[in-house]
Amino acid sequence: MAEKVKKANNFRRNTIITGIVAGILIVVANSAIWANRYIVDTNNFTNTAVASITSESSTDALATEIVDVALADYPTIKSVVDDTAINFISGLLGSGRMEQALTGVVSRLQVFLTSPQKPPVVINLEGAKATVNQLITLSGREGETKFDPNKIPNEITVIDPSKYPNFYDYTVALTWISPLAGIGAIVLLAWPYVKNRKDYRSVMVIQGACVAAAGLLALMIGPLFKPIALGNVQSVNMRVVVGNLYDAFISTFNAQTGYVISLGLIAVVVSVGIGVAEHYRIKSNNKK
Repeated sequence: MAEKVKKANNFRRNTIITGIVAGILIVVANSAIWANRYIVDTNNFTNTAVASITSESSTDALATEIVDVALADYPTIKSVVDDTAINFISGLLGSGRMEQALTGVVSRLQVFLTSPQKPPVVINLEGAKATVNQLITLSGREGETKFDPNKIPNEITVIDPSKYPNFYDYTVALTWISPLAGIGAIVLLAWPYVKNRKDYRSVMVIQGACVAAAGLLALMIGPLFKPIALGNVQSVNMRVVVGNLYDAFISTFNAQTGYVISLGLIAVVVSVGIGVAEHYRIKSNNKK
């Protein structure tokens, strides 16, 4: 009897251990699938990034940064056209007319994340120069401002690649690890059923809880790494833009991870449901 109890306890302990490891491997595989779906896939990446950049808070921050950088050495001009320029450029960034320019920014961002090449992610200021010149002319105060457009920088750097690691290596590693993690998780989840199929209901509860817990822990990845992602962005305005981009992609990761959590919870619910059904079936048979 004691030996039987000992074997049962060992089986339960091993089921918990394999369930935890399987949950971790599922999260790794899920992360790799997400990276391929939303980082490597150009359509999904572009749609997610453009939607973030053209959001109101991002366009306002970009417009403010463009005006601040363009007129950093011209405080008089800035006082004349500041709010008007910001509102105009912000509206322009949020319109379809700037879609091609923003898609170019997004394309460089994807290359930065998925290629061994690390081009800086920049925003061209040539259009902003023309806009500021027009606004100064419309203000009727061009005589008050000595303005040399050639002194305005041609671009603003959103992300400086020298301050970040090479994400390409991580993407490649995830691509290779994903199938191995998936196969490993399947083997670990199948082992308890092969070992003791009679105790399948308790195994389902343990494994479901482990997978759901691993998924919940994965949701902490976003808040955990956000300070690191923003730490190398010096400009307050660019922190808003990069932060919105980060949140947009993390929300897609969280949504996909929600399926992992749901899978674990479904396993628990199904096991409990089977147990309840069997209880009432036995109770009904005893009455007969």
